[in-house]
Order: sequence, then C-alpha cells, then structure tokens
Amino acid sequence: MQKDQPFAKIIKGVYIYLAADIPSAKARSLEEGDSIKVRINSRDFETTGTITHIKDSGNDRTVIVVKMNRGADVLSDLRVVSVDFITKTEEGLKVPLKCLRDITPDGTRGRIVIVKYNVASSRLVEILCSDNEYAIIKTPENELKRTVNLYDIYLINPDNVEEGDIINK
Repeated sequence: MQKDQPFAKIIKGVYIYLAADIPSAKARSLEEGDSIKVRINSRDFETTGTITHIKDSGNDRTVIVVKMNRGADVLSDLRVVSVDFITKTEEGLKVPLKCLRDITPDGTRGRIVIVKYNVASSRLVEILCSDNEYAIIKTPENELKRTVNLYDIYLINPDNVEEGDIINK
C-alpha cells in the first residue's frame, strides 16, 4: 500500500455492462436478448453475456450493450478494452477447403480423401461451417465405419486420386 492510494475498490451489484460501437453490417444479425460469448483480448478473459440494447448511431455504426454477470474483477480498472463478440461456435475437425470435393450446392456435405494403411479412401463428411480457406467438418451421424478422425492423413487437391490407389507416405 502507498500513501494516498486506495487499497480496495468497492463494486456494487452483480452485473456489468459493456457498450461497443461496431459496424452496422455486423450488427444486423444481432437481436436484443441474444446470448453471445465475450472475449476480452487484453486480459485473456472469456464469458457469456446477453445483448440488452441495440441502437443505430448513424454513419454505418451501431452501439450494442452487453450485460454480463462475470468479469467485474477483471475489468474494474479498465475504461477501454479490445473485445471480440462470438455469436456462433462449432466443434469439429479443421481442414483446408482444398481437401474437399463434391460439395453439395447448399454447402453442407462433401467428400474428403484420407490415407488408411497406404490406401486412398474416400469419406463423406458434413461441413459445419467454412470460410474461403478452411472448413470445420465432422463424420455424418449415421456413419459408424467410414469415419474421419483427428490424426487421419488427408490429401490436398485429390483430383487425380481414386479410391483404392496406393499412396506412399
């Protein structure tokens, strides 16, 4: 402790509110009452929150207010933070988009070629989400034998490979 410095900070209430000014294009998918995940980058802190208010502030910007019940101890000494709002999360295997072939028009299914015992094997997969470089995939629910696992070796650009071809590692 130092002279003339407070040794404690009293915080009343259990909720904290975080206001953010974000681009209106990103705010269009958000609604009041939505539950989102909040990541505070400077403190390596993550929690959930609820959007309590959305207001268009003009100039293609929107102010959103998120109510959280955790984080007062982490955020009490900060006025401005770098924050990420995570609206959707998916779990699965991350593979390069170049590995997938025969993607359905709706983008929910595709085919990947993996190497099992030095033999090329084609597997159907569900595509949970993707961007322009990677996709998150999983084995379809009803498939028990022809699965794709974490440490499987997959082929990038498998255009000239057919099922059953011998692959030397």
